[in-house]
Amino acid sequence: MSRAVALCLALLAGAAAAEEALRLRQEYNQVAAALDSLVRQHGGAELARLAEMAPQDLVPPGMEPVLLFWADDEAEIWLNGLRVGQTRLTPTRIVIPSLYLGDHNLLQVHAWDTDRVESGLMAGLYLEDPQGQLHPVLVTQAQGWRASSGPAREVYYLHSQPDIPGARIIWGAQLFGEVWLEGEFSGNHLQRAAATGPLPGPAAPLEEHSMIDHQLLGRMVSLQAQRRELARSLEAFQTREDHLPWAGHRALGLSLTLGRAAPLEEGQTAAMARRLHHWVRALPLRQQPLFLPEARPLKGTPTPALPLDPAEAREDRADRRAEYQPPPERGIGPATARVRSGRPGGGRPPRDEWQWWLLSGGLAVYVGAAGFRWWRLFNEVDRGGCR
Repeated sequence: MSRAVALCLALLAGAAAAEEALRLRQEYNQVAAALDSLVRQHGGAELARLAEMAPQDLVPPGMEPVLLFWADDEAEIWLNGLRVGQTRLTPTRIVIPSLYLGDHNLLQVHAWDTDRVESGLMAGLYLEDPQGQLHPVLVTQAQGWRASSGPAREVYYLHSQPDIPGARIIWGAQLFGEVWLEGEFSGNHLQRAAATGPLPGPAAPLEEHSMIDHQLLGRMVSLQAQRRELARSLEAFQTREDHLPWAGHRALGLSLTLGRAAPLEEGQTAAMARRLHHWVRALPLRQQPLFLPEARPLKGTPTPALPLDPAEAREDRADRRAEYQPPPERGIGPATARVRSGRPGGGRPPRDEWQWWLLSGGLAVYVGAAGFRWWRLFNEVDRGGCR
């Protein structure tokens, strides 16, 4: 009997272990698939270049790079090959992490018109100080900006334009259509901008967004850390039958596809994710929290413990529900309504309910009396007819 019990327990333990291994494998596959899609979305060449870059801390302490931009009608912006953001007829504000700025920087804009009314672009890169004042680094104007068809040109704009300090509306040599614009600045420009007099911030609030590629990279770093932990957990269930990292096509040309319908190649994307994770770990300590935010501790001090006496608790503790007053209705003003009957704690029903019951009782008495009189009248008529 003991052998049978031991065998059953062993089978149950094996089944539980197999179920746990399957759950971990499924979670691992989901993380690997998500990471593969992000690597393809960003581009392997850009990630390789980024992983080899040595970030510099060129922004003075207390300041942060801020990009303000607007386009008629639409535009996308890149900084040093990394996508910053996009806009459509909406003044937009994006904070750029300082680690993406180097000794030589290129700001590129792809803008296009969609309604053949007017076209133009305004943009400005600034260092924002703790007081919210803006120190211009690079703003749109005819000098210093290039267009795809030659030098950029300032254009006359009839409609109202956004408040982007120091910037002018520029476009290419033609009206409407689409245009590529670019401007350059160096690390020395950042130092000079921090020392120059500031401009007041925009009078109207701008729409806030996050840097697109920075969000993407942060997500990749988080997924790589999660995959590494899952791989360690899977080592406890490792057998010969465990799956190897997916490396593309198998027999009959069938494969798991993700993103842009390309085959999943975990072997390549895992190596890229590891390089990116090591790059983040090598960043200055001030910049690492941009990718690896620590959990914020909960605030609050626990109250001191008291001995619990159920009898005393029942006697001393008032029923908080009995004194409850509901909040006022919106637009009514101070609370005047009372709690309806049937609430916890009892209580007399409100006055309007007593009036309702009295009216209903009076109506019932009236209907009963009228019915009785009609019944007597019909009986008398019937007896008279019989005579």
